[in-house]
Amino acid sequence: MGTGLEKIMTQSEIDYRQSAIGDGQPICDWLTQANRRVSVSLFAVLLLLLQSTTATAIQPGQWVHATEADFDPGQRENTVVTNLGEVKLATRTEALAKITEQTQDKASIVNDLQQLGEDIYVAAGPEGRLLLRSGDELKEIVTLESEQIFALDVVDGKCLLAISGVPSRLAVLDGEELSNLIELPDVRYIWDLIVEGTRIVLATGTEGKLLSVDLA
Repeated sequence: MGTGLEKIMTQSEIDYRQSAIGDGQPICDWLTQANRRVSVSLFAVLLLLLQSTTATAIQPGQWVHATEADFDPGQRENTVVTNLGEVKLATRTEALAKITEQTQDKASIVNDLQQLGEDIYVAAGPEGRLLLRSGDELKEIVTLESEQIFALDVVDGKCLLAISGVPSRLAVLDGEELSNLIELPDVRYIWDLIVEGTRIVLATGTEGKLLSVDLA
């Protein structure tokens, strides 16, 4: 029944292939190399198809915004928009107060918040402003010229202000009046602070130093 290669390849075709590839290479090796070339070609075509499909499926988007108000028309779920226009994850948001138009230009950035009892103190900028939210009212209680407030804390039951300026200083709020604790003539900025008993640790700049102030 059989005739050589069972009609897969006639003897004349074998002789022709053998003459084309040379007498030193068996016909089976030539067939193996041909199969490999076909496999590589098919793999390259498949890879191109996958890349084309991926490029078609992924469509990057771009949003341009200038202020937090640009997000107001949209609906947000489990997210919050900061006063810097950043979208962050949050389980729940609630508007506590709104900065009035009179102070919006000089207190449009919230640098820090500190709760003391039922009141909330707000360190705002770009100019040095301390706001107080008491009940449903938000009012400005401290105005600083050529100074900034980046951080707040509590010491001895009073609001502690880290005031950056020339010189920088630590001050506490007594009623609605500021009382200096210490001046820091070699410090230009106080970025943050932590109160540990009678010790206050300060993160300062522009050289990135940690300072410890002992109030005892």
